[in-house]
Amino acid sequence: MRNNVVWAIDGGRGIRTTTTFASASAREVVIEHNTIWTSGAAPSIALDDGDERTGITDHLGHVTVRDNVTSDGAAGSIRGASDDFVGPIEGSADAGQGPGTGFRAKRYAGLGADLDVVIKRSAGAAPR
Repeated sequence: MRNNVVWAIDGGRGIRTTTTFASASAREVVIEHNTIWTSGAAPSIALDDGDERTGITDHLGHVTVRDNVTSDGAAGSIRGASDDFVGPIEGSADAGQGPGTGFRAKRYAGLGADLDVVIKRSAGAAPR
């Protein structure tokens, strides 16, 4: 799961994994470079090992999570701030070019979130 923008999740998870897959070749999961904005108590990224419905853990999956920006810092993600983005990032997240364009990072001329800017800011580097 790469380069997605997920917003306006009211009380739910933005990305949720389980490792109980029918195919052994589907156990390698990479979640990277996503922007996820949720509200409520559920984490923006929820990683379940095994089948969360039954509670049976299988330890078969391998999930890699890196360079994600979220509203809550879940699963080792970078906790973003509303002023990292052109915004607004609430509701329809409309910055004037359609729903979701509020997640366009500041100082970025294209559409969509440029997560490198937010990631570098959080690491203390100057944005490009």
